[in-house]
Amino acid sequence: MRAKTYVRCLAFDRAAFEELVRQHPEIAATLLETALSRLGQR
Repeated sequence: MRAKTYVRCLAFDRAAFEELVRQHPEIAATLLETALSRLGQR
């Protein structure tokens, strides 16, 4: 699979990701919703 447009990618180590989710729980909710919807499309 290839992106159709330019893409920016961020990389977090586990500790940084956990801190981000702790400070912004809405990010975790959005990631979970996206993952579940993509799994349902398979």
